[in-house]
Order: sequence, then C-alpha cells, then structure tokens
Amino acid sequence: MTIYGSYVNRPSDYYPRPIANAFLLRQPSENFKLNEYKFQPITIPINTKIQLQSPTNTPVIWGSNSNNITLLQDGTVISETYCEGIITAVDKQNRYIMPFKVVYAP
Repeated sequence: MTIYGSYVNRPSDYYPRPIANAFLLRQPSENFKLNEYKFQPITIPINTKIQLQSPTNTPVIWGSNSNNITLLQDGTVISETYCEGIITAVDKQNRYIMPFKVVYAP
C-alpha cells in the first residue's frame, strides 16, 4: 500500500502484487495541499534497529519508498541491506520527508 508515493506496508514476499479489492481515499479538493517539511538525511547502520520519533505531538503514518528496510508504524526502522531512500511521516496537515542511507557499520 502506498500513501503519497511511500510504501506503508511490507508484503511478505517483498514485492508489490496485484489486489482483488481496495479501499481508496481521494483528496477533498484541488486546493488541498499538505505542508511539506524536509529533514537532514539520516544514516542507519546495516543490521540495526532504530526508533524514530514523531516530528509532532500528533499520531503519524510512517512510510518509505524502499522495500529494503522494515518500517513499523511505531517508527521502528530495521535495516537489512545497503540501500537509500526516503522515510515519510504524514499527519492530518503535514508531510515530513527524511532521506536515509543504510551503511555498513565500521
């Protein structure tokens, strides 16, 4: 499943697959736009687990454009292999963009 172009789930076979049914949401109007905030890139050592904090005091939906990390909805990131991408957090009015890179630990 994607929200604003970021994966928010992780298929068990690691690849998106066709679906038989869907629940779709549409933006309320052409004038609706999320505020967008960009953060400095983060570096994640390979084979580690880190905990991201919500950028706000409100609940967010976490997502990523990479299938090479595990990103849980509590903000836990588990790196499994070298990769780069974007982690996104979305609340009712804002989109927070955090580029990331998974690197080999020294």
